[in-house]
Amino acid sequence: LLYGLTDSYGSSSISYPALDSGTFLLTDLIPNTQYHYLLQLRDAAGNYPIIEDAVFTTLNTPPTVFNIATSTNNNTATISWDTDEGAMAAVEYGTTELYGSTVSDEQFNTTHLIILEDLNPGTTYHYRIRATDGSELMASTSDAIFTTTAPAPDTTAPVVSNLNLDPGTSSVTISLTTDEVSSI
Repeated sequence: LLYGLTDSYGSSSISYPALDSGTFLLTDLIPNTQYHYLLQLRDAAGNYPIIEDAVFTTLNTPPTVFNIATSTNNNTATISWDTDEGAMAAVEYGTTELYGSTVSDEQFNTTHLIILEDLNPGTTYHYRIRATDGSELMASTSDAIFTTTAPAPDTTAPVVSNLNLDPGTSSVTISLTTDEVSSI
């Protein structure tokens, strides 16, 4: 069995012992690539059929997703990653593994960045990345999580202005304005 990228076959060849039927496995081939092959059969008397060059094409593979990074603040998350081929990108996310929301980028790139907005502070989110190449082969990552940051605690006292007292005979009405929502 001779095979290679051209009808010259290159130096790739495989020999098998005598048999009357069989299956041949060629490994370490390049995805989405056309190969030429030639079966050279010979019986014990040295007779062989005339077999012409034939071709097959290996199947394409989905994109590989790698270099995943996340960064968060209290209401956004930025997810970035790379793919080994141009691919459209999507991130499915939500507070459970059922996700529920998706942000997509329909451009075919190898470097991807998606920003998730309007998230709740101090909340854990589940997400997965989908990458789809030009052959419509899709890769999905397994479920991962990130947690948005909680807002910093408020350590500044409210500022009171427009303080007015309106005394009555047995009561007083106090009115005021503050620079933030406050309770008494």
